[in-house]
Amino acid sequence: MPKYTQALSGAKGQTVIAPTQRMSRIDVWVRTQIEPDHDALVTFQLRRGIKLHDEIASGTVVFNRSGPEWQARLVFDSELVSSGDSLYLRLESVVESEYAHLHYAYFGQDLYPEGDLLELDQLEVPGQDLRFKLYRAPKLPKPLAWAEAVVAPAIAAASKSRGPPAWVIMTVMAITGGLGAALIIAASVVATQVFSDTHRVPTMLTIMLVLTAIVVAIFAGSEAPIGKLWVPLS
Repeated sequence: MPKYTQALSGAKGQTVIAPTQRMSRIDVWVRTQIEPDHDALVTFQLRRGIKLHDEIASGTVVFNRSGPEWQARLVFDSELVSSGDSLYLRLESVVESEYAHLHYAYFGQDLYPEGDLLELDQLEVPGQDLRFKLYRAPKLPKPLAWAEAVVAPAIAAASKSRGPPAWVIMTVMAITGGLGAALIIAASVVATQVFSDTHRVPTMLTIMLVLTAIVVAIFAGSEAPIGKLWVPLS
């Protein structure tokens, strides 16, 4: 389970290795406890090193209200980072008074072997990592991006382990997905035929609601902006 560390005016950061091409987003988690008429400022920076001139992109957020858990989504141009780049995610906070409290989520264990949690750009915090997630921009539009998100990790894992070629994995997943879709359609048709004679209107409404929910999940899903904090880095 992640923990939270209070961030007074200063900087914390996490070194990261870009795992793939087209990396375009990093998520971090922040908790705020802020009294009315007070605020806390955080500058999110992405660098290729710990020095100021290594900065690639940055963005600033002013928190003026409390929140139990902000999922800050740091989005940037996918062309800025290449696979294997050594990166430094830096969070610099400015807390103006004792009535504004800012906390960063972190793990008490060293869960990420390819990077370290840093304090004030130089002192490593042994055995700890910032809580973060890395995302790659898909090449295909939704809803095909969902298939790409499933297939790409499987192909990468098979390549590292010298497993079956990419076309075999794609074929197996396509057959599996087709069978799953066929089962869903068949179940919907059977349910419609069973209940249509006695429950025509409720059945049709239920089917429409289910189909609407599926479409929303495919085109929005967990990426829906509700409850999320989007921070563009430029």
